Amino acid sequence: YLGSRIMGLSFEPDWNAGLGQDGAHFGSSVSTAGDVNGDGYDDVIVGAPDYSRGPQQDDEGGAFVYHGTFFGCEIDGEHYGPGEANPDNVCLLCEPDQSQDQWSYNDGSACDDGLFCNGEDACLEGDCQEHAGDPCETQDEVCNEQTDACDDADNDQGDDDDDSSCCG
Repeated sequence: YLGSRIMGLSFEPDWNAGLGQDGAHFGSSVSTAGDVNGDGYDDVIVGAPDYSRGPQQDDEGGAFVYHGTFFGCEIDGEHYGPGEANPDNVCLLCEPDQSQDQWSYNDGSACDDGLFCNGEDACLEGDCQEHAGDPCETQDEVCNEQTDACDDADNDQGDDDDDSSCCG
């Protein structure tokens, strides 16, 4: 089962294993094995207490090591699972089918550029830039960037960034 720290584990197995030997009880014990082969990925050890190697060695048991691997993105020395967004920019995400060493665009996803007056934002070409327009509901209101609110157009204080050009 593949997964990541952000997405958790998948509900579908990526692969399965077996010995093809009835009664071996393969998988009755499973444990992490650390990094057995030194490739930087943790490995798994699976026990089969009743595994038989041949007629001279009946039910002596066996332990089988499966070497770990990574499917995701390794960007700037950090590992990210499929679908994980860049922690500094939600408009970029790990899509290993497109690239395993560079971020992919997360176009269309919601983001926030920090500016109230341009309304809700969406990712476009890896940046938070597509604006939904003025969040103020009527023509009698203007956006106030300092308070992140809509002010009455007749109540312009002069120093609060009320400006009909900011909204739209």
